[in-house]
Amino acid sequence: MLSGLRQGAPIYVLYKNELKTAIGEVVAVSNPVPQYGTTYNAGILAQPKTVVDVRVRIGSETVDFQKLPADQSIADFGPNGIVISETRDGILAEIDAYQKRSETALAETPRHEQIIAACKSMRSELDPAIRKEAEQTAEIANLKKGMADMRDDLADIKALLSKSLNRKPKED
Repeated sequence: MLSGLRQGAPIYVLYKNELKTAIGEVVAVSNPVPQYGTTYNAGILAQPKTVVDVRVRIGSETVDFQKLPADQSIADFGPNGIVISETRDGILAEIDAYQKRSETALAETPRHEQIIAACKSMRSELDPAIRKEAEQTAEIANLKKGMADMRDDLADIKALLSKSLNRKPKED
């Protein structure tokens, strides 16, 4: 648990937005404090969740991770995609889960491409202005391709002409 960290212990940090990891050294850990203060539930004292602040040295930089759940061994920190773990196995499991989410998203890409194409088709069927715009876009693309093909053909013709004009007559 993060509350059990001691000075000098290693701590593992995953920066999801930067796609990197770091191993830091715990500099200090605060005592656990209630996350929201004391909570009363119908006259019964409810056990509040506790949090700790952890100061970590990563390289030459010291970073403060505040309000981490004291009773967990891994925690998300802030909206910047940072995950902190007291164990290497915990951060490796988080990396595996992160990779799996991306692999799943990539596997779903063809389906989403089909949905986009179908939606464009349905919109053009239902809205004549969109249909006309799509037809014009396709026609312009065809014209550009035709022009590029003609340009390539002209370049080939020029090369052949240049080659045939630069030939020296054979001496008999």
